[in-house]
Amino acid sequence: MMMTGYTESFKARMVARLLRPDAPTPYALSKDVNVSYQTLTRWLDGAKLEGMTSKKTTSKQRPTRSLSAAAKFELVKDADKLDEAELGTFLRRNGLHEAELTQWREAALAALDTRRRRKTKSPEARRIRELEHDLARKEKALAEHATLLALKKRPEFAQLWADEDSDTMPRCGR
Repeated sequence: MMMTGYTESFKARMVARLLRPDAPTPYALSKDVNVSYQTLTRWLDGAKLEGMTSKKTTSKQRPTRSLSAAAKFELVKDADKLDEAELGTFLRRNGLHEAELTQWREAALAALDTRRRRKTKSPEARRIRELEHDLARKEKALAEHATLLALKKRPEFAQLWADEDSDTMPRCGR
C-alpha cells in the first residue's frame, strides 16, 4: 500500500539517495521504499530545477568546459576500461554525461584517423570540385571553338569549310 502526503525531509532523503555516486536507479529505489517511479523522478527533476543538485566543484570535479583535451582523452581512456555498471558510477563521480563521453571519443578517433579525414569531404568541397571540372571543360571547348572561327576567316583555310556553307555559291568558272 502506497503512502500519500510525503514529508519534505523524506523527499530530500530520497533525492539525496538518487544523487549519491553509488545511487540505485529510480526504478530500483521505488521498489525499495514503496514510492512510485514517477514520483521519484518528479522529485529528482524538481530538485534539479531548484538547484538542490548543484554541488560545489572540488579539485576532482571541474566543469567539463574547463577540461583540457588531454584530460578529456584520459577520461575517455579510463571509461573505456569499465563495464556498464562501473561506467555510471564513473560518470557521476566525474560530473559527466554519457553523451559528452561519446562525443569526446568520436572527436579523438577522428583526430587520430588521418585516412578518414582525407576521404571524407564536405558536400561543399565536392560541389566546388565538380564546378571547377565543368568550368575547365567549358573553357577548353570555348578555346577550340574560337580557334576554329579564327581559321575559318583565313583565306588559305576557307576551302576546308566551303562544303559546309550551303547558302553560298561555289566559286567556279561557270
